[in-house]
Amino acid sequence: ATTEIYTLSLHDALPIFNKSFPNSSYAPNAHYWLGQLLFNQGELAEANQEFLIVVNKHKDSTKRPDALLKLAMVAQKQNDAKKAIATYQQLLKEYPESTAAKLGKPRLASLTK
Repeated sequence: ATTEIYTLSLHDALPIFNKSFPNSSYAPNAHYWLGQLLFNQGELAEANQEFLIVVNKHKDSTKRPDALLKLAMVAQKQNDAKKAIATYQQLLKEYPESTAAKLGKPRLASLTK
């Protein structure tokens, strides 16, 4: 008998994980990192969906501030300054001391000059 070994990329594995274990304590991280992967590949609409899941369905997640930052960055890349500004402002209001807020502050300033 032969044993076949299948390797999945994160791009393939994370959606399977998310679908199989939607209520896992790891779900927010899986959605965030899939969003990050998609963002880096320029798949902005898909990335946006993953970050929205973190923000809307995992309100207590430690990844929520980072997901807000990425949502604002997606909006900025899509030339939706109004949405980017509103999302950066939400991030700064809800998580003023976070690393994500520190990264978002200059981005917001560049949009509101």
